[in-house]
Amino acid sequence: MITRSEFIEVAPDDWVQSAREQRDRGLAALDYLTAVDRGGAIEVLAHLVSPGTGDEAMLSATVPTDAPRITSLLGVFPGADWH
Repeated sequence: MITRSEFIEVAPDDWVQSAREQRDRGLAALDYLTAVDRGGAIEVLAHLVSPGTGDEAMLSATVPTDAPRITSLLGVFPGADWH
């Protein structure tokens, strides 16, 4: 059962730090990582969950299509290497 759900929009420069903060508050599992082409921008999404409580958050950052780069979450969530 989900007890708390959040949608968190962050700047690309805050992507890793925001993921680290969510992990440290208990959202310790990266469920999935994906991206959506929004036409002119790419939205990068990471779904984070707390295995013990069912709490979840969707972390979102938007990058321009002409510079589609964002820092990897591998240092925060080793499973990001699988995605």
